[in-house]
Amino acid sequence: MAAAPVVVAAPAAQAVGEPVVEVWTAAADGTRIDGKNTARVTPGQTVNVRWSGFRPNSTVVISQCLAPIAAKNNYGAVSWVYDRYCAHQTRFRANTGPDGTGTASYPVKVGKYAPVVITDTGNSEVQNESFKCNGQADGPVTNDCVVVVSECEWSQPLELFQVTGQPVTLRPRAPRPGVTDPSVAAASSWIKFGGNPDGTPATTLFPAPEWPRLPDPPQPPELPPLGGDPVGAPIQGAGSVNTGTLLDAWLAGVRRLAQPADVDFIRGTSFFGAEQLRAGFQSGFTAGADYAVTGVPFTAEEAGGAVVYAPISLTALAVAYAAEYGGTGLNDIRLAPDALAMMLGDGDGVASGNWSDGPTIPGPTGADNGGCDLPVLTTQPIYRSGKSAQNQVLSSWLSATLPAERFRTFFVSEPGSAELSPTRAAASRSSENGSQGAYNIATRFGKAVAADPNNPGDVARARTERLRVGPVGYTDVTEVGIIREKGLPLPVAPLKNAAGKYAAPTKESILDAYAVMRRAADGTLAPTFDHPDRPGMYPLPMAHYLAVPRTDAQGANPMPIAKRKTLAAFIQYAVGDDAQRRVEELGGVPLPEELRKQARDVAAMLLRPDPPKKGGNGGGGGTGGGGTGGGGGLGGGSTTPTGGLGGPAPQPSATPAPSSPAPSAPAVLPVSNPGTVRGGKIPAATGVVPIAIIVIIGAAAAGLGGGWRGYLIWRGRQAGRS
Repeated sequence: MAAAPVVVAAPAAQAVGEPVVEVWTAAADGTRIDGKNTARVTPGQTVNVRWSGFRPNSTVVISQCLAPIAAKNNYGAVSWVYDRYCAHQTRFRANTGPDGTGTASYPVKVGKYAPVVITDTGNSEVQNESFKCNGQADGPVTNDCVVVVSECEWSQPLELFQVTGQPVTLRPRAPRPGVTDPSVAAASSWIKFGGNPDGTPATTLFPAPEWPRLPDPPQPPELPPLGGDPVGAPIQGAGSVNTGTLLDAWLAGVRRLAQPADVDFIRGTSFFGAEQLRAGFQSGFTAGADYAVTGVPFTAEEAGGAVVYAPISLTALAVAYAAEYGGTGLNDIRLAPDALAMMLGDGDGVASGNWSDGPTIPGPTGADNGGCDLPVLTTQPIYRSGKSAQNQVLSSWLSATLPAERFRTFFVSEPGSAELSPTRAAASRSSENGSQGAYNIATRFGKAVAADPNNPGDVARARTERLRVGPVGYTDVTEVGIIREKGLPLPVAPLKNAAGKYAAPTKESILDAYAVMRRAADGTLAPTFDHPDRPGMYPLPMAHYLAVPRTDAQGANPMPIAKRKTLAAFIQYAVGDDAQRRVEELGGVPLPEELRKQARDVAAMLLRPDPPKKGGNGGGGGTGGGGTGGGGGLGGGSTTPTGGLGGPAPQPSATPAPSSPAPSAPAVLPVSNPGTVRGGKIPAATGVVPIAIIVIIGAAAAGLGGGWRGYLIWRGRQAGRS
């Protein structure tokens, strides 16, 4: 594909009124060639397409299409069927300037276009016409073509129009009811084509677009050996892998330091991390986890003891999708809360939640996207299974923006809870953890990937899956980022916020949302949504933390000091510039300074020496009674909420200790060493004890040979069901 065009003013096209498209030989000092019998476009020629009367700062798609007269005379067209009469090989994205005008250098394809399979209805494949844009004389057949510019990524809101005695033309179609800001399109006049330099007709065949290659399943990286004598003692964590790619990088990076840290981690969910941390508390941190990665705060009962939170990342929950047609993917779909709920909920019992059920049955996204039509495609909702921080953020937003009865139409789970369960679950599927979400969306749980790319049958089955199913799901924006780094532009939908604007997850929109997140007394953050004065705010920011054992008012910490040194080193590395640079590369935000300070205060707390034992020589490390100065630090202080995020960050405070000892439930055993950092690998995303079955297999894990063996048994049974 040619380089992206530069947007400039289009002086030769009118700047207001009806949308207009013209084709010129050059951007400056050229001549207009559309509608001119004497002008001929030759093979290999790049023309200058100019348009005006479009929405300012919008994205447009330029295509070569049959001239309306050719569609009518050659194919009997009585209406404009854009996916039939346009060459998908010629689609070209460009941008409109702030005044509604634009121009682009457009490489015209002169020759014949192979048919492109648009969709698969389950009964048959649907493809467009194979037609020509060339100077070949075919008797009564007209090979004139036009250039269409459309604000709709997939469709063209145009209709055939003819004045008696005049040639048939294309004009903008009236917007559908309920569309307040309709997208527009326009076509140039007809274009004549010349032949090859030797006078022969141009008969080059342009094949159908190749389907983009899908990514391979995520694999755990091989971690480097420790770079020197490690600080402290080895530690093991557990919990959320919503930002698993970041954790992979940080666990490797902290091992490369001059004084490395031996840090291990078991993949799961935030709530799995709480169970493992509880096992750590119960065992005096000789088993279970020494820290938990989480996107939600824990109660003391859940964690097994008092914890404090060190922020490690500020990202966003992204709504990603994979809707493709003819080897091309949709990239510009915007979603309001109700449209997203329709798609995740498989409709509302009256209307479908599909992308589209046909040209006269538009899907739920029409009003959000200027009335643009979408391909006929079944929506496959992809959820997070069990309890997760991602479910809680999305459920909170949907329940805050939809009427209560409307929310109940789609979901049986409680509004704002850590579970999100659809009322109609026919087509939905679930990812076991956050690191799997982006891959499952992109590949339809692997079904869109040919098992053997050299086997035509496997390739055909994978292509059919891509033609029939368009997944919609949610995952961390950094996990989308790593999919994009692998070469697949997995799209993310801009979401409609309380100001009525559509915002994508960008550094600026996430920081706008961070500024109004609600800070709890324990230092954790939660998004708030009712901000009509913030048009640029992305509504689904997310923060993740390390939950670590808290030092009490007497300066005592239940974790041995050697482990605390390692944990402090890991926190300091994770909030450093190198680690946070990776967050930004993958689509998140470098941790704001007040959150870095909060994390470093936690690290300082962990490094305080244990108090002298009773009867000792009194040498200790200053435990403090609640202040943040001197040696007291975080000893026994409590945090008062600041009421906003503009002032200094509050010091981290604890989850209150339980009034009675935590129940002595059997500890959840950690994954065995061969899948750990010290064994050379981080457990892969597929190597996770699903939270939905932890309760069932937790107590029996030891008898099964550990949680890993029990998980493998479960996976074997699941494989027979899929």
